Amino acid sequence: MVGMRWTFDGTLAEYHGWAGTTNLGPPVPKMVERVKKMLAEGKDVRIFTARVWPLRTTEQDLTVNAKRVNEAVAAYMAIQVWCETHIGKALPITCIKDYGMISLVDDRLQQCYPNTGVLLEDEVRRLKIGIKQAIERGRVTYNTDEDASAVVYMLDDLLGGA
Repeated sequence: MVGMRWTFDGTLAEYHGWAGTTNLGPPVPKMVERVKKMLAEGKDVRIFTARVWPLRTTEQDLTVNAKRVNEAVAAYMAIQVWCETHIGKALPITCIKDYGMISLVDDRLQQCYPNTGVLLEDEVRRLKIGIKQAIERGRVTYNTDEDASAVVYMLDDLLGGA
């Protein structure tokens, strides 16, 4: 089934550094509401997390990974309880990218334009700089100087003064 994949730490649950296999952060309200909305629309929503590696992979069967498999099972169970508590139902959890994934929501992801090697964030930054320069050169006009100052301030904030 095609659907959305959501990473857990830093996306659905707050993450401020590793605190243990079953130590899960509180929900990120905006993201949890989005997941609930998608579920209400009948969409396939799954959690994509390294916490459950190596479950359902060939590495799961290696005896050298027995401790990690036990940790993955504990993480899986903890995330299921977290989902039931905060989303209202248990969700499928995986560490494997599958062909049914049409979208991935992640706090660490960098999106690129397909087949180009161009990162979206680079294009957004270039656009923001161009808008800022156009405002500074007077190529973009506003009804008041106050409006222009507000836009320049916002862009400075977004660009970190770039």
